[in-house]
Amino acid sequence: MRQLVIVESPHKAEAIEALYPGTACVATVGHICDLSPTPMNGVGVDRNTLQGEYVLTSNPNRSTDGVRFVSEIRRRLEEHPDILVTLATNPDPEGESTAAFLVKHLGLREYRRVLPHAITKDAFDRAWGRSDAINWAKVNEHEARRVINRLVGSTIDSFLGTSSDKQPSPFYPLQVAVEALIVERERAIRTFSAKPFYTTRYGFDGWQAQWEPSIPRPIVNGPTPNQFYDAEDLNPRCHSRASAEHAAGFPSLLVLNHFERIEEVAPPPPLNTPAMLRAAARQLSWGVGKTIQVAQQLFDGSRAGPGLITYHRGSGRSVGRSVAMTIRARLAEERLPVSDGPSYLSEQIGCGGIVPTRIELEQAGADSDQQALYRIIWERAMFSQLRAARFALKRVELVDPGRGQQKFSATSRTMIEAGWLGTAAKIYAWDTAYGNVPAHLGTGPTLPLLSVGPILRRQTCAVEECAAPAPLRYTVDSLISALDRHGLAHPFLLPGIFRRLECDGFVERDGLFHATEIAEKRYDALYPRFAFAHINYAIELEQALRLVLRQQLDGIQLTRKVWERLDSDCSA
Repeated sequence: MRQLVIVESPHKAEAIEALYPGTACVATVGHICDLSPTPMNGVGVDRNTLQGEYVLTSNPNRSTDGVRFVSEIRRRLEEHPDILVTLATNPDPEGESTAAFLVKHLGLREYRRVLPHAITKDAFDRAWGRSDAINWAKVNEHEARRVINRLVGSTIDSFLGTSSDKQPSPFYPLQVAVEALIVERERAIRTFSAKPFYTTRYGFDGWQAQWEPSIPRPIVNGPTPNQFYDAEDLNPRCHSRASAEHAAGFPSLLVLNHFERIEEVAPPPPLNTPAMLRAAARQLSWGVGKTIQVAQQLFDGSRAGPGLITYHRGSGRSVGRSVAMTIRARLAEERLPVSDGPSYLSEQIGCGGIVPTRIELEQAGADSDQQALYRIIWERAMFSQLRAARFALKRVELVDPGRGQQKFSATSRTMIEAGWLGTAAKIYAWDTAYGNVPAHLGTGPTLPLLSVGPILRRQTCAVEECAAPAPLRYTVDSLISALDRHGLAHPFLLPGIFRRLECDGFVERDGLFHATEIAEKRYDALYPRFAFAHINYAIELEQALRLVLRQQLDGIQLTRKVWERLDSDCSA
């Protein structure tokens, strides 16, 4: 039986035709359906059914669009009714939604849905051997997101009076959260004053204990303020010198607790989308758009050859067993320290991190940009299977011997085995921002062996005045890090969000993000009046959409709640 394979990218289509001569493969060049740019009713969402008003895309400036694509494929199917249609769109929710719309608008009764995680013959052979059905959980999640984004975007345009012929941004309210972080950072920089804080250190026989001030967190009624989410250093700080001097007033301290253990620090896992964007920003000084473009080229392949990396828009960071074993064999040949067993392993095909399709290729790519990004991806995949570094960790906790209200502690780490840190020192420097590696590893004096209960007389004591570092403007790296920390680094939406920032009055200059006066006025008009302008709202919405994806929450129900809250905020 003849078959017709449908994908999104023309380069991917070329690569598949080169892998399987005689197989016809066509590209939609993006999605074929979207919410109507000129809806017949309000915002293009039915108030009763909460279904979006979807139409086939139509754009004469594109090589193809939904209208022309569907018309052409229908004509082919009428001329050749024996053709088997294979839907090989991307494995993410948008790719699944595109596949569902293709089934609907082409009127397909029989079709195959395949999910190749890479554009290689091996990946397609395995995918074709296990044809899947449409994953409606992914479709429902994606359509709920699209409808909610349209509702929020239309509300913003209507409230700010910025309605125009163009559609609202498809990235709200996640877009609002990103912009809130940048504005709050702009204001933190503007209002910063070097307010000193104080700490107290007690010196004993060759080691020191540091005071741990007990600073109560402020009680917040209602949603957590946006400026809280912008804070990078949440360690408690004492701004009262008198309190620090009081903590320094004890001639001796009581040993409350003492423990020691072996601490293992694993190498960083393979890259996912946020990690790849951060790595390219740090190491290559690339923006988000360029990194995604080059990664797409590496994934798609072409007539000249198959894809060089696995799917590049996902949050997974695992590696398949066969790839892990190939890496481990290569590391062993080079006499490098290999972990005791495969690390970051996933038995689920297509849900892992971004890794080379041919791990034996240390260098690959059609040009210098592809080669540079491929090298980063290759290195991270290789390092993931190195042996963990091992440290002897000792920690002692002390209190004042009277009331036991003032707490102190000391920690030491002594390296026992360098593991991956001895092989990939530069990765250690790059990745401390991920939190994979504790700061100041192996530094400081070794603590003595202590028992619980004795009182130690101090040898020295000093109150130190410290200056808080001034806040810095966001870079691509630090902004994605902040989003990742709050669960907002959506792998598919990040490129569009960064592209949209300039439209909303934000400027990237010398690699730093600035909020213009227009952007700040826009922010003040929305925050705190609207719930969606709160970063906490975006966090909770992303959590709810993940429940929709897991079929633990109904997307229609979530959309109804969002719309009701929008009505309430607009009438307030």
